[in-house]
Amino acid sequence: MILFFLSESSLLLERAFKKRMGEKSVSSETVDAFDGKETKTDEIFRAGETVSLFASKRLIVIRHAEELRKEEMEKLLAYLPKANPATEFIFLAGKIDKRQGFWQSLMKISRFEEIKPPFRREIPSWVMAEGKRFGLDLSFDTAVSLVGLVGEDLGVLSLSLERLSLSFPEKKKISQEELEVLADISSKTVFDLTDALGQKEVGRCLKLLKKGLAARENFPLLVSMIYRHFKILLNLQELKGKESGEIGKILGIPPYFVKNYQDQSERFSKERCRMVLDLLFQTDRLFKTSSLPAEILAQNFIKGVVL
Repeated sequence: MILFFLSESSLLLERAFKKRMGEKSVSSETVDAFDGKETKTDEIFRAGETVSLFASKRLIVIRHAEELRKEEMEKLLAYLPKANPATEFIFLAGKIDKRQGFWQSLMKISRFEEIKPPFRREIPSWVMAEGKRFGLDLSFDTAVSLVGLVGEDLGVLSLSLERLSLSFPEKKKISQEELEVLADISSKTVFDLTDALGQKEVGRCLKLLKKGLAARENFPLLVSMIYRHFKILLNLQELKGKESGEIGKILGIPPYFVKNYQDQSERFSKERCRMVLDLLFQTDRLFKTSSLPAEILAQNFIKGVVL
């Protein structure tokens, strides 16, 4: 069986994957996870054909499938019809070009599900519904303020709501004033941080990061916001010459923020943006798999970017 989950929202994509994992007994499966950017298909083939003595089935998960190289895509298409029937494949992909042959073929041979994020006008209502997952009651105006504070990325918004629920465990009705608890890691702080990175002002970078890392639970939110920011800077390289309104619509950012992003994108080449994103991915992985303090990880991240 082949499953293909597609969504431009990493949060919704991850939830679709977790839902599938909860539908079956994972204890009866051997799970192998691969990253589309880093993985060669030969590794996937070996995993798919390896028989386990402890599980009747094998599950192959390919994350960031949109970053698979063309030659690897062609090998996968040739292999999948001949794969071991006991092996299930799950492809997780973000933004793709559906006109490409690989994606058209994959959609045909798989159980395909596209999880579309809410439109911009729907995001405050989504925030209100997401707040209820954490036991929070937000008015529409408060939801709008939260979006204005941390941006429109659903993952960042969900992490912000989780932090609010932890900050006010006895209070369910959250007002706009109580959003101040998020102010230290607001979009403005990230803009200041990226500006400091562009100027190679190590001291200011570390000061801003420390301000956003007062508690370890803030680190995932900060990582998500930096990731979103540099993805926008990277995408802006392809949109030079377009109007602010069109850019805002394509990238999902308010038009009045576009000029700020454009100014910062002048300081980062495509290669440098990709380097920052790769380093951020490595830092996040270390945060999740090691006991290193968040502040040390942040300092190493800054040194890797500016030195």
